[in-house]
Order: sequence, then C-alpha cells, then structure tokens
Amino acid sequence: MKRENFRIAIQGILSNRLRSALTMLGILIGVGAVILLVAVGNGSSIAVQKNIQNLGTNTLIVFRGGGFGRGAGNRPGTQSRLINLTAAEGHPAVVMDMSFANQALSAEYVVQNHTKLKKQVYVVPKVIDDEIARLKLISMGVKIDKLTPEQKKYLNSWEEGTE
Repeated sequence: MKRENFRIAIQGILSNRLRSALTMLGILIGVGAVILLVAVGNGSSIAVQKNIQNLGTNTLIVFRGGGFGRGAGNRPGTQSRLINLTAAEGHPAVVMDMSFANQALSAEYVVQNHTKLKKQVYVVPKVIDDEIARLKLISMGVKIDKLTPEQKKYLNSWEEGTE
C-alpha cells in the first residue's frame, strides 16, 4: 500500500514538473521568509533590551508639559507617569522595593496625621519620596552631595530658561 501511494505521488510530480517545481520553490521561499522574520524579530528584541539595560535602569519618569528647571513637570494640569520597561515581565525588585517603602511610609504618615487629614486622595509627601530616594541611592552605593545654602538660594532665584 505504501509503495503504491509513493508511486502515484512520484508519477504526479513527474507529469506536472513545472507546477511541482514552482510549488516546492514557493514552499521554500515561504519557510525561509518565516525563519528570517523570526530571527530578525528576536534579534531586534534582544537589541532593544540591551539598549534599555545600558540606560542603567528599567524605569523612566516621563513628564507631560515640557520645560526644565524649577517647577517643570509640576505645573497645574500636568501629569507624570512611571513607566516600567521590563517588557511585561513583571516589576523587578529594584522598583518594587521603593513602591513598598512608599506605601508603608505613607500608611505610617496617615496613621500619625489622621486627625489633621481630610477624607480625600493625597499625593505622597515630598519628604517621604526624598527619604526613600536617598536610602535607595545609598543602598546602591551612590553618594549624594547636599546643596549649600548658597546653591539653594541660586537655584531658587534662577528664572532664565524655566518657562
């Protein structure tokens, strides 16, 4: 039975040589194109991930509204978003530890100040954010300079180029 089927298949191929050759060529080209596209896609994905890793972090803070200097990004009507660039592979510990610290210290702040707070949504106080950032940088071995009073005065008085 197998021999008979094989003989019929060979006979069909030989009787329609041009059609059979074009069909096989089309199959080879199609398979080659799929393999090429998958390889290019994987290579591009790896290249993008390496570029993101070269940034030194997998998060970016994006501000709408533009501008640099004092108050940029904190103008009324502007928003900021924390964007995770881990390609939907979950949040890495280096991001989540700060998130949990923010939640814990914010909860502590609410407990300590609940009599003074209205029932509304609050932004995390800057002192909490600053302290978490300071501790995170220390844990990463990053040393931070503190501004002198003269530098603070200069930064707060600087007007040119901020609008």
